[in-house]
Amino acid sequence: MYSFFSNLKKCRDNSDLYPSVEVVIANYILENHDFIPEISIKEFAKKCNTSISTVSRFCRRINDSDFKTLKEECRIYNSFLKEKEVHRKNEKKNYFIDLNDSLLETEKLNDEAIYDQAINLIKKSKKIYFFGTSFSNILAQNASEKFMRLGKNTICPLAASSQNIEVKKIKEDDLAFIISFSNNNFQMNRIKKYLREKRINTIFITSKKDSKNINEIFLMVSSKVYKEFESPLIQEIATNYIINNLYLKYVEDSDKK
Repeated sequence: MYSFFSNLKKCRDNSDLYPSVEVVIANYILENHDFIPEISIKEFAKKCNTSISTVSRFCRRINDSDFKTLKEECRIYNSFLKEKEVHRKNEKKNYFIDLNDSLLETEKLNDEAIYDQAINLIKKSKKIYFFGTSFSNILAQNASEKFMRLGKNTICPLAASSQNIEVKKIKEDDLAFIISFSNNNFQMNRIKKYLREKRINTIFITSKKDSKNINEIFLMVSSKVYKEFESPLIQEIATNYIINNLYLKYVEDSDKK
């Protein structure tokens, strides 16, 4: 759900990178998601002043899906918004302490040896592909930009359709990063499946380890979260800590040479 609406927002907010008709469609969905589950693709196309085939192409490009899935994503999102209007715990948060605890736990979960293994893979890689959805995609872009500035050839596809195209271009001397706190959503599971079938070297930044494959490295994030909030107020910072720590250790290792 979140990745779908994040992809819509990327399209709408980066209008110079997408065809104008797709920007119109994305903006229409973001403004009218409440009644889209009740209309047909023909009605939807008419409201966006475009064709049914263009709407179908848009669905494939934005979420690698179809109009039926688009309607279901809107329905789930609408239901979620109504439920969230109900309640949150009325307890005061000490964000500084909670965040500090998360960072300390994240630090303890990763020793120098695991960072050294990750740095070795980064050094040997010809290209580095970064994957993530929703908030994690923002962190993936952050990491991609940082390592590009260190001279690495980095790629960070935004939409699911772009990710599904780019992942098939990865070669055995490349490296993949999967940045996903839960390590368990539909799109990242699809990416993981392909990477594992091709035995691609992969670094995970996550709170959940799900394999012991010798070509995979897991940099673990504290599992601490504010469950009553959908935005990653704690885990975002902990994940960024690992990205920045890896960046610094990579620079330090390079300076020794």
